Amino acid sequence: MEPKEAVLLLIMFIVFAVPALAITARMVLKPIVDAIVRLREAGGGPRVSDTVANRVLELEEEMRQLRASVTTLEQTVDFQQKLLAAPPGGAAGPAGNS
Repeated sequence: MEPKEAVLLLIMFIVFAVPALAITARMVLKPIVDAIVRLREAGGGPRVSDTVANRVLELEEEMRQLRASVTTLEQTVDFQQKLLAAPPGGAAGPAGNS
């Protein structure tokens, strides 16, 4: 096959096959796209019941309380560690050594 024939074949493919594929793809994809658009317009997202929404709110509040408790516990442990790390007789200070 000569280069001229290959170029001619490529041009023929572009002129005929690409539009045919595009039209075929449009016919195949149009119903799918229309269905997706209808779902979005109808608010097709998952609906959460009031019971589930209330339970989620309760769990979020419980998480806030647990985080506050953990923070308090961390502060308490930190304070206790500082107390235990203090040298004995540290309350007398440097003047108590004389």
